[in-house]
Amino acid sequence: MGARNTRDLPRWLWLWLPLLSVALPYTARLISAGSDRFMYGEFGLIENLTVLYLLIGIVASARLLIRPAAGGNLFRAWVTLLILGAVYFAGEEISWGQHFFGWQTPESWAGRNRQAETNLHNVSSLFNQLPRTLLTAAAIIGGVAAPITKRVRRLEYADGSVASWLWPTYACIPAAALAILVSWHQRVYGLLGIAVPDWVGNTAGEIKESMLALFIMIYLLSLAKRMTRRAATPTAV
Repeated sequence: MGARNTRDLPRWLWLWLPLLSVALPYTARLISAGSDRFMYGEFGLIENLTVLYLLIGIVASARLLIRPAAGGNLFRAWVTLLILGAVYFAGEEISWGQHFFGWQTPESWAGRNRQAETNLHNVSSLFNQLPRTLLTAAAIIGGVAAPITKRVRRLEYADGSVASWLWPTYACIPAAALAILVSWHQRVYGLLGIAVPDWVGNTAGEIKESMLALFIMIYLLSLAKRMTRRAATPTAV
């Protein structure tokens, strides 16, 4: 299978956008320590990009449910699950609108939330670490291992099979790999016997979330493009 099919999105989207997204905050930090307040936090660039990536993915996915597309009920169930997951991710990231509209958290809920916000991920690790772990596993297995294995072993999926639309394509590798590496790079400090700088430890999580959101967006855009193209292909009689 050629590069046009395995890398089904334009190069600026699947390659350069992930590289620029992960390089931007570190470059800004090297230029000025004061850039942190523009990059991180409730109204920082990183969080806003995270939400933007997810919203784009949600719209692309919703179109697959509205417009005719190849795939049966299993495909539609998968797309619906992805939409719900992306909505949860985006909603939790902005505390379901509290960061923008500034409403007060009810006292009964504020007492249970570590940051007194209207979200679930600060209440229990079940709503925080578990989704993050599952997404990281998806990035490792689906975003990196699967497309590389497919390329190395020259696998071909039957047209219309579950595997043909379920597995991420080669285009997902940069975003998925960077989502993994952006937190692992902290271990380098330990291997070198150097204390992890506070700003690295405090910001790597935000950048990882943003890269996971970008991975989701690229996967959904790729899925939408492939399935829409398949639906438009005339069926031989």
